[in-house]
Amino acid sequence: MKQIVAIGGTNETNELGLEKYILSLTGKTNPKVCLLMQASAEDAKYIAIFYDRFLSLGATPSNVSLFGVVKDGWKEKLLSADVIYVGGGNTKSLMALWRDWGVDKVLKQAYENGTIMCGSSAGGICWFEQGCTDSIWPLGVVNALGFLNGSFCPHLDTEKER
Repeated sequence: MKQIVAIGGTNETNELGLEKYILSLTGKTNPKVCLLMQASAEDAKYIAIFYDRFLSLGATPSNVSLFGVVKDGWKEKLLSADVIYVGGGNTKSLMALWRDWGVDKVLKQAYENGTIMCGSSAGGICWFEQGCTDSIWPLGVVNALGFLNGSFCPHLDTEKER
């Protein structure tokens, strides 16, 4: 079954309810969760938080890097994940980078194979046809992957500009 969890903003609390819910969708006791953090230029702080949260829940976290030296096997890592989690940041840059590397095609294959897709902010926008983003200022619209019809606007309740 195809599943996408689009999250409007980041979880800056220590509550792990959303992460638990995402893992529960896999039906596995030790699911593999792979992070794509390109929207924030692969910020080490956010990657460390991701690992801490998902390790504490019994998952096996990993991440794919497209900055610096890109290691072979990144496609296989994505295709073998139970969950692919996309972090927030610059949606316009994220989509351009993914399209250039062919990540969009790998994600589509993973989605069709039943991998659970999720993410917050830019990581929520990416699954839709388009989204409202501050990557283009003033707020603009960016074309995304199109796995889901329609548009997504993260931070709607917390940012008056939206």
